[in-house]
Amino acid sequence: MNLVILKGNLCRDLEIKYAASGMAVASSCIAVTEKFKTKAGEKRERTTFVNFTAFGKRGEVMSKYLSKGSQVVITGKLNIDKVEKPGLPAAYYTKVIVDSFEFCGFKDSKPSSQSASAGGSEKTFDVAPFPMGDEEEDPLNVLGGWGEGAESPDLPSSTEASSPELPDLQW
Repeated sequence: MNLVILKGNLCRDLEIKYAASGMAVASSCIAVTEKFKTKAGEKRERTTFVNFTAFGKRGEVMSKYLSKGSQVVITGKLNIDKVEKPGLPAAYYTKVIVDSFEFCGFKDSKPSSQSASAGGSEKTFDVAPFPMGDEEEDPLNVLGGWGEGAESPDLPSSTEASSPELPDLQW
């Protein structure tokens, strides 16, 4: 099973590009901080920076509503790309291919379409890769128009989780 769940803050705004097919490809980096104690009892923090890519409508929504510093939970698959150049050793690049994500808060520059509570500006939304049932449960109307049990037309299917292939992207 290839499953990655990360909660952290975006290192930078998402960069969005469009493949020749019209599919959106959004990428960025998430900073995940781990707090721990040493054997001596000292409190420490360690931050890991993980690159990720989101395809289709998911990438467009992430790009629209998230910005540098936004807190987000991403769920996806670990992907390792090998790049070989003549005369150089092979380079390996690790990233997460996002299957789903959850907003954990908004910065003032990209507010949610829902009004924030008086206690703060934090709102949590879950944007699933498949229909959630009621359109009212989809505050961003990302899933509008999909039928019961239908898959997103522009997202890799979660039933193909065992396949490491990604969409063929031509720039």
